[in-house]
Amino acid sequence: PEQYASLKADLPAASMEKLWLVDWICQAQIAWQETLLRKYLHLTQKSRALHRSEDSRESVSFETFTRGELMACSVNTLRLYACQVERAQKAGQNLCEDILENTVRQLGFDSLELADNRITHGENDG
Repeated sequence: PEQYASLKADLPAASMEKLWLVDWICQAQIAWQETLLRKYLHLTQKSRALHRSEDSRESVSFETFTRGELMACSVNTLRLYACQVERAQKAGQNLCEDILENTVRQLGFDSLELADNRITHGENDG
């Protein structure tokens, strides 16, 4: 925090549009992540804390991490991503679930359900 405070004056201020887009996208991703935490309790049990109110010096939350990543994007990129998020919402798609599913498939599981079930039964070797 001290280093950031010394650099802050030299950084460009984020536009209201950028701040709004980041907030809107982040809220959508938090909602998706909340769904995942409820749906795959065992698979997500070691996930980051969800909200920035849970941040500590040792660990940042999903919200803080996501906001940081989004703030590094241009407004144009954020506009395009917001469109993708909106399309996914309208289609009933959870982009966070898609990412997690791709991850467990790369680890050799056929589905999120199978990965969660493996953890539920204490078989952590897959």
